Amino acid sequence: MIVIRLKEMKTLSYNGILIFIASFLFAVFPTGLTQSAIKYSELTYTETSSQPNLTGQQPLILNIRHYQDSADTAVIRISRVNYYNYATKNYCFEQRLLLRVIQANGTVIEINFDNIKEIQDINYCYVNTNTKNPISIYPLFDQYILISYVHATDTSDNTTFMDMGMVLDWNGRIIRFVKNII
Repeated sequence: MIVIRLKEMKTLSYNGILIFIASFLFAVFPTGLTQSAIKYSELTYTETSSQPNLTGQQPLILNIRHYQDSADTAVIRISRVNYYNYATKNYCFEQRLLLRVIQANGTVIEINFDNIKEIQDINYCYVNTNTKNPISIYPLFDQYILISYVHATDTSDNTTFMDMGMVLDWNGRIIRFVKNII
């Protein structure tokens, strides 16, 4: 009987320690701490188009990326659906590269490329909804953006596909083309 009481006392002392630690943590780190640290902001921006698209649809956000050296600055790729094939579930977007740089102060910088000959037509279509977008954006640093895309010597043979890229700045100037990026 004494052995049972000792075990019960040990269990009670462990429970007391756990309750003390939990009480201390809740007192020092209130549960609302993480909720109050998250800041949300709202931006209203109206996209205007100088060129009509085939479907007359509103632009969609295809990609959002933040700069590592300035997390409050984002680059967004937008586009409009030109057509959707219900049988194959293929989306094809207008063949324009539309980027928006959104800064913390609410400034929106538009970067529009209506025709980049290096980016082939195959980059503007999703083959199916499970594949990644052939065009990806990567904010580099300062005011530079890397755009990756697929280039093919024969668009009907996917063994000839290779990843390419270009670096551009916020003024829409293409700084450099890059071959064989991963």
